[in-house]
Amino acid sequence: MAGRIAKSLLVRCVEGSFCARRHHRLLAEEADLPWPRLAELQRRYRQAAGEWERRELGRELERRLRQPGRVGEALPPRRESLSAAIAGLGVSEEERLLAFFPHFLVHKKGLRAGQPFTLEPFQTEFVREFARRDEHGQRVYRIGLLGLPRGNGKTTLAAGLGLHELCARSDSPEVYCLAAGSKQAAIVLNFARSLAAQGELTRFLSLEQHTIHCPSTRGLMLALSGEGRLHHGRMPSAALIDELWTFRRTREREGYVALLTALHKRPDSFLLITTTAGPKRTGTLWQIYQQAMRLNDRWQPHPCLTAARDEKTGFLCWWYGAPDQADPDDETLWHACNPASWLSPDDLRRQRQDPGLTRQDFQQLILNQWPPAARHSRAQRT
Repeated sequence: MAGRIAKSLLVRCVEGSFCARRHHRLLAEEADLPWPRLAELQRRYRQAAGEWERRELGRELERRLRQPGRVGEALPPRRESLSAAIAGLGVSEEERLLAFFPHFLVHKKGLRAGQPFTLEPFQTEFVREFARRDEHGQRVYRIGLLGLPRGNGKTTLAAGLGLHELCARSDSPEVYCLAAGSKQAAIVLNFARSLAAQGELTRFLSLEQHTIHCPSTRGLMLALSGEGRLHHGRMPSAALIDELWTFRRTREREGYVALLTALHKRPDSFLLITTTAGPKRTGTLWQIYQQAMRLNDRWQPHPCLTAARDEKTGFLCWWYGAPDQADPDDETLWHACNPASWLSPDDLRRQRQDPGLTRQDFQQLILNQWPPAARHSRAQRT
């Protein structure tokens, strides 16, 4: 169907949408299914002598999938519901949230492809604080700013948090991904789709090109366009704002304002900004960052991490970045600014030595450092 991503054989088996006439060739094109009886049928399909035999084996798979319980004894027992599956992850909200990542989400790309999404210590620290609840069980924070240099997994983390809201809420949740342009916003949604496509969530979600649907919660996850005036009237459960420093035009900022001013429509909704610093000390992000640095409740777990919060307004800032006067050639700062374990000193050193990357580029994107208040108009390469 137009507008949809082609579903994998695994997904079609789990949801029971496999049709031999249209999909039988997937038996040869994709990896072995994880259930022995079906994998054996798949191997027979690959060894079949002719088209008639292959079609017959496709029809055999379709018949098995239509047995009571989808494929009878071939599939492991299916949990009663998504809510029951999440409830079984822990007693408290925090336990269930932290367990949701490795239990349901699987990396599709990179060095960790095929591995569960196990949160790193720096990610766990932020998630624990941002998801904290008060004595009445309500979220303490409704607005979060997570500042990290490029390559530290901030977009992937946001995608995982969005999927959790989509799957764990029972109020027809709406999770929106917003960036300066629709293609950039789709990056967050694509990360969410890839995390969900490899594991148990394929049982419960419909992964489409522009939307992720969760029938059991009647929820959706959607990437929004850059036309901010079109987003008034929405009722977000979670709004994921990617790279706020790129919001330069009025229509882009209007999208941010539309979602921000809609948070009160739904209990326990939140807006999360994941971004690097901007190239100038101007714009919406700089304004928010400045306000955070003026808060009384501010602390530094280490010199390259500044946390600030205002529980009265429900705001949390968690900013990894080099201090203003730090030397970008001080390698001891590089790891402190880039807490992800997969980033090596050699990788960062190559970035610094790349002749196509200016000193200012390195400071902004790799050290998450704001530029000096006064600087020359032309970046100097060093």
